[in-house]
Amino acid sequence: MGVVSDWEVICGWHWRKLVEERPASIDAWSARHLDTLTGLEAEAPAAATGNTLLHLDLRADNLLLTPEDRVLVVDWPHARVGASWIDAVFFAPSVAMQGGPWPEALVAKHPHVRHVDPEAITAVVAAVAPGSSPGRVGPRPASPGLPTLRPFQASQGEVARGWLAHRTGLR
Repeated sequence: MGVVSDWEVICGWHWRKLVEERPASIDAWSARHLDTLTGLEAEAPAAATGNTLLHLDLRADNLLLTPEDRVLVVDWPHARVGASWIDAVFFAPSVAMQGGPWPEALVAKHPHVRHVDPEAITAVVAAVAPGSSPGRVGPRPASPGLPTLRPFQASQGEVARGWLAHRTGLR
């Protein structure tokens, strides 16, 4: 099992890679703030250090509800060890895009997030925001057998970037 210092697997598109590649598909907000976002992302590995087993891809289709009112978490290919609050931050944009509370409201209620340094949270949100999917770099073709995955990732990334804009005040 990896550790959160294995940041290449954990981040989305990686702002620093966007700086290097400057793809035409980058949105205007991201393009305007790339240097700042790259700096925030660089702080994420230290912020994410910990010893808790993390899923890193929590979303509705990775949660199963049982008849006994239990929730089972499935599909663990991105499992890593890190800070206990990371999964809540990674999960929050998915919840919001599917009609749940705004990410800030959701994580504010999470017992492992409430007492975390806000700058650490912002750094991790910056790492999630480019694509909100571990191991993704830039726009990619549809995944065989998963035709809705890329649109889902794009929607989740849009929510995460909005959350990041709110947290940083970047407009």
